[in-house]
Amino acid sequence: MIVIYLVKHHINERYQARLVAPVPIDLIVIVAGTLLSHFLKLNELYKVKIVGEIPLGIPAPRSPPMSLLNALIGDSIRIAIVSFAINISMAKLFANKHKYSVHANQELFAYGVGNIFSSFFRGFPSCVGLS
Repeated sequence: MIVIYLVKHHINERYQARLVAPVPIDLIVIVAGTLLSHFLKLNELYKVKIVGEIPLGIPAPRSPPMSLLNALIGDSIRIAIVSFAINISMAKLFANKHKYSVHANQELFAYGVGNIFSSFFRGFPSCVGLS
């Protein structure tokens, strides 16, 4: 974390004019950590958990567990309303900035279809991030 902070805030920002592209310190730290974990045998010696085998391709679609529906329906509706309100407000903000129109019904339909489709592939819900 310290290395990432130092490179991002002291090297990338300070030498921004001289660098062709910012130093990809996130990628470098991930590769270095992976190599250190492998060669130092952190899994075997210190029981550090590793991801292991990652399956190739897109997983086969399957329906979400319906047993959770009763427990999650109330919270899901509240989260969906807040998420849609944030999504539509950000869409309208960018629409005003770049001079195009946004239709709330079309946005709601698109988010709904996208989220329903991704649920069959164990995906994450899509929404806007305020950051």
